[in-house]
Amino acid sequence: MKKLKLLPYPSCIVARHHTLVRVLHPKIRYKKPISTCQKILYRDQKTWHSSTVIDSLMNHNLYPQDITASKSSLSDQSLMPQIYCYLIKSSFPLNKYQSSSLVNIFAKYGNLQLAHELLLNSPDTDTVSWNSLISVYADIKDTHFSFGLFDSLQRTGLRPDVYTLSTLLKASCELGEIEQTHGAIIKLGFVQNGFTGSGLIDNYSKAGELGLAEKCFEEFLAFDSVVWATMIAGYVRNGHSTNAVKLFEEMHSLGMVVTQFSLTSVLSTIVEMDENIKGQQIHCLGIKLGLLYGFSSVCNSLLSMYCRCGFKTEAVDVFEEMEQPDIVSWTALLGAYDGEQCIKVFKNLCRSKMEMNEYTMINALSAIGSSKLLLEGKQLHSLCLKAGFGSFVCVANALVSMYSGCMRIDDSRKAFDETDERDVISWNAMLAGYAENGYSDLAFTTFSWMNWVSVKPTKATFFSLLEGIAGLHEAVKTVQIHTHMIKLGFLLDNSIATCLITVYGKCSLVEKSRQVFYEIAMKETTSMNALVAAFVQASCFADALKLFQEMRNSLIAINQTTYSIVVKASTALTALDQGKQIHSLVLKSGFENDKFVGSSIIDMYCKCGSINDAAKAFEKLAKSNVASWNAMITGYAQHGCYNEALWLFERMSGEGMDPDQITFLGRPGCYGQLLLKLNA
Repeated sequence: MKKLKLLPYPSCIVARHHTLVRVLHPKIRYKKPISTCQKILYRDQKTWHSSTVIDSLMNHNLYPQDITASKSSLSDQSLMPQIYCYLIKSSFPLNKYQSSSLVNIFAKYGNLQLAHELLLNSPDTDTVSWNSLISVYADIKDTHFSFGLFDSLQRTGLRPDVYTLSTLLKASCELGEIEQTHGAIIKLGFVQNGFTGSGLIDNYSKAGELGLAEKCFEEFLAFDSVVWATMIAGYVRNGHSTNAVKLFEEMHSLGMVVTQFSLTSVLSTIVEMDENIKGQQIHCLGIKLGLLYGFSSVCNSLLSMYCRCGFKTEAVDVFEEMEQPDIVSWTALLGAYDGEQCIKVFKNLCRSKMEMNEYTMINALSAIGSSKLLLEGKQLHSLCLKAGFGSFVCVANALVSMYSGCMRIDDSRKAFDETDERDVISWNAMLAGYAENGYSDLAFTTFSWMNWVSVKPTKATFFSLLEGIAGLHEAVKTVQIHTHMIKLGFLLDNSIATCLITVYGKCSLVEKSRQVFYEIAMKETTSMNALVAAFVQASCFADALKLFQEMRNSLIAINQTTYSIVVKASTALTALDQGKQIHSLVLKSGFENDKFVGSSIIDMYCKCGSINDAAKAFEKLAKSNVASWNAMITGYAQHGCYNEALWLFERMSGEGMDPDQITFLGRPGCYGQLLLKLNA
């Protein structure tokens, strides 16, 4: 057999991404592929530029199918009209595969007009050709042309396939469009297909129609892990964390394949549920299924979960077990630490020579919250500028907050002024910086400036303003903030209304606090507690106890904070019977070992003159907090039981409890009274 000669290059080839397409000599073996596209190479290695490709093809008797064989290598848009004209001029009939290929090339590189003309003028097209063009319009979210092409496809007599419908789903954004596509899927009989099923669930959940997504999921009969994972992601996206975890557990119990996608989705919602044990169980499942090896997304989700839950040791363990931590891993780890520990991790990241992103810098800057790390903060600032992150508004916002936390308000203002495109977070960061550092007047000036430049305030804006004046008893400014909140509709939010109730209480405007409370549509425990505390602070103790009774009669939950406040109200009124009733409720609710509740009960009995009841209550409490010991020692001292007070102090030391400053405040008085007794 004659040995074929190895030529350095074939006489004429069209290369497509390292793939050789033989166009003249199909039997010649090529030495190596050529990655450069749109060039014709001759034996003398003389290169012709892409502008002469068409002429070269015609001179060498190449046919139109040879052009289509190169597919996406023809990325020069200037060539496309030439190719199209050449096809028309040659009158060479294209088969449906060649037509589909050219439609795909024209559409992919943005020449949609030629793609349309070729598709509509080709006598022999198939569904694949139409899908190519619909897919391009779906990618750019042009629903008008996507649905128009879908209608034209059906009018030609061709039948849409699963890919057509799944592509159309990608283009559907509004609820009406999704429902229209859903109807077509039902009509064409693709309801039980995994691609269309998961697409419908995903689209409905993204549109906020979780009920319709659940209906599609329930009607899907096949046990498809992709469909289940999509439903889990839909629950997570819409904040239904409990349903997401429940469905994940059901999926696993049915023996379905748990993929990295379903595992990542459910891990992201564990933090919102505060279910640390479930997170650890999912971690174990991931290890068992081998999803922690080779899937960085799962490891990063685990790392993020542990960091946000405060489990630093577990987060570090996950990080160290990763084969190749990426920048997402390092960024999540930075978020787990504060202060010097975060700086230490950041230095290790710098040594790894890994390319950082803006989120890495934000986490590093957020860890600096005191003036002792000001030097490190300035170094990070310099690094941000050097790496080109200074133009990122999110990084600029972190710089403003960092300097405010270091009490360098001038540097914070400078970083704010140097921000080119400020968003509402920028304004909130500057406003919060002024409020935290005691510059309430400048905070209000910034708020006025913010309104003048038409930046709409958020909840964080009003929280910062209210916190800035909370300890200043600024009644007039509080009323002004209240007026702005009413105007913008923020009083409908329970958390910000609760903050306003607290500030009014500190300003002794208890009637204003009451007014805000009764304007809240859905009252919660926190808002109730805020009003009870406002009553106690204003010495309206009877009103506080009355509101507490209203809480008991309603469905609003009572927590340990509520009990500690109302016990103080009973103490102030020396209402022993009322105090005993509250004590019984505390025992029934299981809050007696809370350090604030326990010490308040002891203090109540002591100030109501029932030292024996105080001693009994003390003996039933857990002795793990110093507040209860202090309350009992002070109670003995106030009732002249100095021997008992000193005995309890010695017992406190014997049981390993460390006294604090409050403990020692009562002890000298006990010694003084004992000396007076002995001298008498």
